[in-house]
Amino acid sequence: MTAGEYEVTVERDLTYATVEGEDLRLDIYRPAEPDTPVVVYAHGGGWSIGDKVQDGPKRLAPLAAFGVTVVSVDYRLAPRAVFPQQLHDLKGAVRWLRAHGPSLGLSTDRIGMWGASAGAYLGSLLALSDGDSELEGAVGGNHGQPSAVQAVVHWFGQTDLAASAARTELEAQLLPFRFEADLLGTADPAQLAERARGSVC
Repeated sequence: MTAGEYEVTVERDLTYATVEGEDLRLDIYRPAEPDTPVVVYAHGGGWSIGDKVQDGPKRLAPLAAFGVTVVSVDYRLAPRAVFPQQLHDLKGAVRWLRAHGPSLGLSTDRIGMWGASAGAYLGSLLALSDGDSELEGAVGGNHGQPSAVQAVVHWFGQTDLAASAARTELEAQLLPFRFEADLLGTADPAQLAERARGSVC
């Protein structure tokens, strides 16, 4: 499948893990030339909406056309999934790519991470949490492979959930903490800041 006006081939719906009966999938946007750098993309959507397809035409295919292989990853969404499950999913995807890179014709010795909005928060945590057993998770197996990445692009994402959770009562009325509360699994103001502090490295 090609990506519109761009000379890009897209391989869709490769399953990188199955969690509680749900397949987690990724799409690969391949440039025309071989042996290009690989970047994993995590979509935005307040951790509660969106998928790996949504940014394909306007962001992922154009980057691939410039010679970067883009791997767009689905991760479990809030409120059904609570942090750090989303991060476990992304780390599982990176390990899967490293394990299957040779058979896919991908050069995965060095992998970049690119996230937008909510995906930027997750991508930065992935980049900063190499070797953290609590944040590593076991999604997808391939535990002999590292989930570390060599570069990260944080694109207009949240950076400090603890500061957001500490807003005043008036601030909370004007700008509810709904997306972050869904991610952290509580709407109790007394628990939000504590859980937010636990979601940073």
